[in-house]
Amino acid sequence: MAKIRITKTDPPNKTVIVAGKTPVGNDPLRDQMDARDHIISFIGQNYTGGKMTDDQQATFKNLSNLVGKDKAQQFLTHVAIFNQHPYVKDQPIAQKAQTFFDIGSHDPEIGALLTHYKALGQGIGAAINDSPWENVAALTGRNLPATNTPNPAADKIKLLVSNLNK
Repeated sequence: MAKIRITKTDPPNKTVIVAGKTPVGNDPLRDQMDARDHIISFIGQNYTGGKMTDDQQATFKNLSNLVGKDKAQQFLTHVAIFNQHPYVKDQPIAQKAQTFFDIGSHDPEIGALLTHYKALGQGIGAAINDSPWENVAALTGRNLPATNTPNPAADKIKLLVSNLNK
């Protein structure tokens, strides 16, 4: 009979621990798709540098967690320069994102990542249409499903308004 030796050590970096379940590492492919979606979000919001909104700061933090702060800053700088070009300002989000990923970057490391992100899944168009991130969904006019949490205050207001109309 085989013996199994169990040792108690810290889980590897970027390991998700769910109470009562065996630790499972994050999905690297999902992380790459999320990073691409965050970049698309900045493109669609016409980020040109300077002060970020709260949503943009949260998106930047998520991107930094996925690719590292230095690379996230490089992507953001690249997006800011891209969004300042007059020929892309009035393009629809899908065309704008496709142009961004087609142009690439002079930085070999960032250029290689952009090329890789462009090829993930069904490509940039599908990434925009299917992104689970609220910022990208809002840019395309696609509303994510709202939670159906009961709200007694809202129900009371609806009842009062409906009684006023009678």
